[in-house]
Amino acid sequence: MSHISLSRASSSSGSGEEDVASGEACKLSSISSRRPAGVGKARKLVPPLKVDLSSCKYELFRLIAGRLGWQLVPEGSSEWDMYWTDTSISQERLINLKPTQRINHFHGMLELCRKRSMAKHLSALAALIPPELKYDFFPQTWQLPGQLNAFLAAAKAAGKKQAFIVKPDAGCQGKGIKLVQGGPEATVLKHLAGLATLEAVAQQYMTRPFLINGLKFDLRVYVLVTDVDPLRLFIYKEGLVRFCTTPYKKPTSKNLDCAYMHLTNYAVNKTNSDAFVAPADSNEHVASADDDDEDSSASKWTFLQLRQYLESQGHSWCSLWDSIGQLIVKSLLSVAPHLAATYRASAVDGGPPTSAAPPANTSSAVIGSSIKSSKPLVSASALAAGSCRCFEVLGYDVLLDADLRPWLIEVNHSPSFNIDSPLDRAVKEQLILDAVHLVRIDPSSIAAAKKAAKKATQMRLLGPAPTRDSSSLLAAAAHHGGASPDRVEQRAYREMLTAARDRWQDRHLGAFERLYPVSIAGQLKASNSSTSSQQSAADVSAAKLGQLQELQDCYNKILRLSQQLYQGQIQQQQQGQS
Repeated sequence: MSHISLSRASSSSGSGEEDVASGEACKLSSISSRRPAGVGKARKLVPPLKVDLSSCKYELFRLIAGRLGWQLVPEGSSEWDMYWTDTSISQERLINLKPTQRINHFHGMLELCRKRSMAKHLSALAALIPPELKYDFFPQTWQLPGQLNAFLAAAKAAGKKQAFIVKPDAGCQGKGIKLVQGGPEATVLKHLAGLATLEAVAQQYMTRPFLINGLKFDLRVYVLVTDVDPLRLFIYKEGLVRFCTTPYKKPTSKNLDCAYMHLTNYAVNKTNSDAFVAPADSNEHVASADDDDEDSSASKWTFLQLRQYLESQGHSWCSLWDSIGQLIVKSLLSVAPHLAATYRASAVDGGPPTSAAPPANTSSAVIGSSIKSSKPLVSASALAAGSCRCFEVLGYDVLLDADLRPWLIEVNHSPSFNIDSPLDRAVKEQLILDAVHLVRIDPSSIAAAKKAAKKATQMRLLGPAPTRDSSSLLAAAAHHGGASPDRVEQRAYREMLTAARDRWQDRHLGAFERLYPVSIAGQLKASNSSTSSQQSAADVSAAKLGQLQELQDCYNKILRLSQQLYQGQIQQQQQGQS
């Protein structure tokens, strides 16, 4: 098994869109490096990517900056292209973003990443969804203190045979977590009294986890959100498997406080000096269950290692991976309407003038024909100015039960980028590189966008008003429900930008895989590549196509119910204010 590549160059296929950062400039290694002087005609220098890391504590980003030639701007400067912060962002910061600036959080994502609000959204949506859509991927959860009485009643009914895990709402790294056995209300309340805060959640503890070498573990799955209006999600194919350091036993009064047995948090288990085993320097060896090799007993694995282990035991990794992907999409659909409305209000309606309007010399006929074309005529500079200004790398914590069914435990809006081992650095460094490349934070495109914006401003001030094709505008207006021509043109141009961006991202995935919308073409290609004959490939394609379309239909139904729920909540808020 080979090491994780740290220098993989992205591949691309030809397209009809103008790409300012083409050829070598599209490779990760040259995102922010200067092009060498060529023979003959001098080439333009590619400006460095300007990055603000003043609110980022992780050394990994500074190592990457040095490797790629990023220019780190001083704290307080507004002259940056990418801002990476460990904390959530305010609506004010989002409103003040320039069209070409990118920041690594969406305002409103804490609705999913705070434990109580996640439980609220998932439970409310689950109550509306019919059983056939299978919205049952998270443990039963109570929001405290609001649902304290309901939790006490459930704990009393379950008795000592059931344990519950109580977590602070904004906690991380295993801090403040407590296991509680069911039983009389007075007994449970006595245990809860020791908590630092009652702003927490109580979850049904999963007493039958899947074990490897007798140890409980969880998965840290990385998810990239590149847009929320509409939602666009990618899952990273590599990730981390984090083991407990004490052999697992079902919770009893004697072992409830054994964090090394019950909590999979890496920050907790690395302090168990008697049992913690540092990850090996590579992925090269994956042992069987009976192998005592040091690699197999390490307290952290990669997905590549886990996959080989599971397949050596006769389990299907592909089936598990599909289930994890569906869990991720379904959870994000619960907050998708909120995220879209927040972004739309902050970055579009409430923000400074955007570049989502077409250039002055772009006719409606050109816009319409480009949208219909499989190769939209959109420049890299237009994409740099008109794409989503936010992106986010989420850390999903997923636990497997004894039947290898994945369960969502929590979502981290700022997953750790500490690099305690070569394994950590290999996974996390390539994750960051692939994410920045997929989002297309490219300095040459940004520079071209700024130049185009300056030119457009001059044209508006000095040139004649742009002419419009009235017949094309009227046809487009009819298609968009009779909206005004200016509004229709802006919508149409945005659709053209979105189509071009989507095509570019699908060709520059790196180690990412698109989750939402369902990547039908990509999945069919992967299925056909594993078949041996043309007829069998056709059969697989037909069957797979049906499954993928069914999955997208399932997501569409869940999204519609989520939108209905969100609209009802907004109406209730408005009625309460009136």
